[in-house]
Amino acid sequence: MCSLGGHIPGNPSCKCTHTEKYGSWECEHNPMCPLEGHTRAVSSVSFAPDGKTLASGSYDKTVKLWDAASGSQMSSLEGDCFCFCDGYIATVLDRVLRVYTLVGKPIAFFTAPMTVNALAFKNQYLSLGCVGGQVVHLDTAFQVVQQPEA
Repeated sequence: MCSLGGHIPGNPSCKCTHTEKYGSWECEHNPMCPLEGHTRAVSSVSFAPDGKTLASGSYDKTVKLWDAASGSQMSSLEGDCFCFCDGYIATVLDRVLRVYTLVGKPIAFFTAPMTVNALAFKNQYLSLGCVGGQVVHLDTAFQVVQQPEA
């Protein structure tokens, strides 16, 4: 079984040791073999509930979606924090919350009353932790047709 990140034989950027055993590949992970794509420090990582997608949030104000099997980058989204729920990913940057499909298609936007520092998704409900001590709860059965102004 190979580990995440394109850690496969034949990948020239992979520095792991690969051994074929019983018709499959085993991979001895090398920590010098990272996923690359962010330009600043990575602040959070999480697998989608189905385990097929990995997301990474960064101080470069992007959330990257990665194919967990191959390690290839699938999408780059606006945001510096994120959370998964029910086949969606929500990202936040300053006051703007965006909800996307797991392939990065935007489906909803919301502007919070204050800068958002944290978010949590459960069923159709999204909670935002805002500066100034506010927690805002949203029902994500909403649809917004235009992107919020910057």
